Amino acid sequence: MAWRKSEAPAVESEDEQSDAETWRERPKRVQQPRRIYTYDQLGQSTFQQLPSLHIVQTLNVQVEYGESVILPCNGSVYLEEEGSVQWEAMGEDVAIVQGGELRQGDKFEGRVQLLSEEKFREGNWSVILQHTTLSDTDIYECIWQGRKTISTVWLTVMGELEG
Repeated sequence: MAWRKSEAPAVESEDEQSDAETWRERPKRVQQPRRIYTYDQLGQSTFQQLPSLHIVQTLNVQVEYGESVILPCNGSVYLEEEGSVQWEAMGEDVAIVQGGELRQGDKFEGRVQLLSEEKFREGNWSVILQHTTLSDTDIYECIWQGRKTISTVWLTVMGELEG
């Protein structure tokens, strides 16, 4: 038997209150996928189901000084949309891919490349950072359309400091 709020036993302490919470059943919330309804020329409605969950991939990556490293980003769920992919390191541009063209940020000029154009078209938006330096140690983000972070990479460049 479920207790309604007005029938729940009176409680005095927080522990007793949390026990009283278990006396009544709570309705379970089920997250329904969002839908966009559109209408064709004849007025027939159709809907497109939108993803209801956005998952950000977070990785810790280590690389030896001077070596190349792959900064992973899986954008395969966004393949049906046209747009841009941007890699940033704490607000500074690393690379921007728009219309199939790769532009590199000033600090990364000549050191960033795509895995391949084919893999990029398939949704693998990972980039290769070459000739890493200690100053490349940073937090990198793969961002879709300038507003949705898809991947966050904590990059650490390992190397001995001369001293």
